[in-house]
Amino acid sequence: MSIMTLKRPEPTYRQTASASDQGTTFSRTRVTAARQQINIEPIGIQQTTDQLLTAALLQATSVVRDGTRDLGVDRAGTLVARIAELLDPAEWEEGDEILKVGSVRTLVRTLIALEHDVGGIALTRAGNLAVSWSGDDGKLRVEALPDGKVSWALICRAGDVIDARHQSSDTIANLRSICES
Repeated sequence: MSIMTLKRPEPTYRQTASASDQGTTFSRTRVTAARQQINIEPIGIQQTTDQLLTAALLQATSVVRDGTRDLGVDRAGTLVARIAELLDPAEWEEGDEILKVGSVRTLVRTLIALEHDVGGIALTRAGNLAVSWSGDDGKLRVEALPDGKVSWALICRAGDVIDARHQSSDTIANLRSICES
C-alpha cells in the first residue's frame, strides 16, 4: 500500500464587477471546487514481489485458519503448505497476479462442501486457486473465483462412455449436487 498526500492548488479567483450607488466595486469570488484540481502524488513505499507474496501467504493462512474447524486440522495444514509452495518467490513468474484472498475463501468453502481432500493445487495467472482430483472413473478441476463462485470441468468415465461437463461462474452448492450425482 502506498502513502498518498493531497496537495491543494492555490485557490483561483475571478473578478466580478458589480454596480452600486457609489460606483463600481470589484469583489473576489472563488472558482467552484469542481473546477479546481487536486493533485494526488504517491510517495514512499513500493512493495517488492517478495513482500507481496509474503503478505498474500499471511492473508491465505488467516483465511484457512478461520475454516480449520470445518476443514479439519490435517486438510487445513496441507492447504497452507501447498499455498506456501505456490507463493515461493524463487519460483514466481513476473507478470502473474498475486493470490487473491477471495479465491482462498472460495476454495476453503468448496473443500468443506465437497468433503474432499485438498487434491492437486495450482495458481492461475489471474491469481485464483485451482484444485483438481483424478481417479479411475474421472477428473474434476475447480477454479475458486474471488466472488465466491467456482468454474469447473468434470470428466466421468463409465466403461467406454465418457461424459464431459463444464460450467463457468457456478455456485458451490450446484457443484456439490453435480458431484453427488
